[in-house]
Amino acid sequence: MVSPKNKDHSHMGAWSMHTGSALLGLNRCAVALQVMLECSDRDARDDIPFGNIRTNRYAWLVSVDEFVEDAGLFYERLGLSRTSGRAMGWLLTAGTSGADAPELAEALAVAKSSMSVALRQLEQAGLVERFRVRGERRDRYRLAEDVFARAFRAKMAEFESFRALAEQGLRAVGDDPARRRRLELMRDMYAFMMDRFPRLLEEWDELKDQR
Repeated sequence: MVSPKNKDHSHMGAWSMHTGSALLGLNRCAVALQVMLECSDRDARDDIPFGNIRTNRYAWLVSVDEFVEDAGLFYERLGLSRTSGRAMGWLLTAGTSGADAPELAEALAVAKSSMSVALRQLEQAGLVERFRVRGERRDRYRLAEDVFARAFRAKMAEFESFRALAEQGLRAVGDDPARRRRLELMRDMYAFMMDRFPRLLEEWDELKDQR
């Protein structure tokens, strides 16, 4: 049992461990994706330096699997199901044609019913979109256009909620400086992000249009 004296430190320690794990998962996903992109442009006979190992096309296939599994863990930490996260990882490394639900279920070795639930979750979150190719009877799924900027904009709506919560806390604790300090930091940080993040997204839109 955590004593009142150590309660805040225990909470912050758990938060730090959770954040560190999420960042580690994101880093592994990014590294694996970089390796895959490099490997896809080279012949199978070419070895590609990667840290203390060298990868060939067979290792690239293994890296795709690792990337998909890491994506599953990463998105699970963010609140999605692991199957939804693995589907995101698979679609991130797929071509623009996407895949239908049975193809994804087979590729990820999960039940079709589980994949249907996962795709519904991703579609509701605005991360994937459904489309149909002329002549085909099944709907296909692909990542939404500029999916991460879209998800980021959706998250920005939460900044005001956090800022308002901090304001409520400040009204509750009164004028005690020691009790107000963290709440003031919380309020000011989210106010800062509400001001700056839209500008960052505008810059990103300009850069994206130049690509």
